Amino acid sequence: MEIVNWKIDDDLKKEMANHYQAKRSFEAKNIHPADIINEYTFSFGVKNFNSNSPLRLFKLVERIIGIEIYGVGVEVGSGPGTHTALLAKMNKVKKVYGVEASEGIVRNLAPVVVSYVAGKDDKKVSCVVGDFSNLELPDNSVDFVFDFFSLHHTSDLQSVIKEIYRVIKPGGFLFCFDKARDNALSNADLEKLLDTEYSPEFKKKMGVPEDIKHTRRMNGENEYRRKEWFKYIESAGFKKAEHFNLARTASRNKLLLIIKNIYSLIPPRIQAVISNVLPIKPTNNISANNRIYSGLLNNYHKEISLIIGYK
Repeated sequence: MEIVNWKIDDDLKKEMANHYQAKRSFEAKNIHPADIINEYTFSFGVKNFNSNSPLRLFKLVERIIGIEIYGVGVEVGSGPGTHTALLAKMNKVKKVYGVEASEGIVRNLAPVVVSYVAGKDDKKVSCVVGDFSNLELPDNSVDFVFDFFSLHHTSDLQSVIKEIYRVIKPGGFLFCFDKARDNALSNADLEKLLDTEYSPEFKKKMGVPEDIKHTRRMNGENEYRRKEWFKYIESAGFKKAEHFNLARTASRNKLLLIIKNIYSLIPPRIQAVISNVLPIKPTNNISANNRIYSGLLNNYHKEISLIIGYK
């Protein structure tokens, strides 16, 4: 694994240096890699990390889009490099750049996590201290770009997707595991979601005193509906945008659990068609369009909006 520095805006550098995760990174490098991954990649939502589940989830993505994940790729907002390292483990992937704005996270945690996850494939990883709105890569130079719940942290998604489009080769693609809110939500609904305050338990994990107000907006989050994702992907020049709601089969209702597990055996694209005929309601305000159930999602603490742009 190598560490590379790209140009980064001074204000962004300062903002990231003051983030609670960056401040804790020097201390966190001494804990078990699986605990680093749980805290920094999954926001304490995956206690028993196993690389097999996300790798199989990438294979599910390949089945859905009908394209192999191969060649040279970029993960934007890579944190400690968990998914960057997972992508590097895939046989047909030659190299992956993990772009993260927090220098503390890259220098203190990425070497530990990438070595733990990628093993002998860590030589295929370049962890970059950089800004995903300014990718220091040539035009048409990478085969894919991946996002794991990072792009909703930008206040200018349109410009970032345009920059991503620039570096992807013709025939390549962008795929995001992120949040595409339901199109029925109003602007006021989105504002309300951003003003949601974190629980006392989560604030404690973040190092924020319980009596101090701390909202999702204050943590640098933004909200985008499915229609905004599509608009920005298509206006950047991508030939087509697609969205799938990847849903868990887990349920406390045993009968419903059995039904979901059986239903998940149906080919993904057929599931997506069926879901748009059935009266399926959005979960947590995430768009339910093209819903696909998979037990692979049970290891994640929330549903995933799979958003794709094909160049």
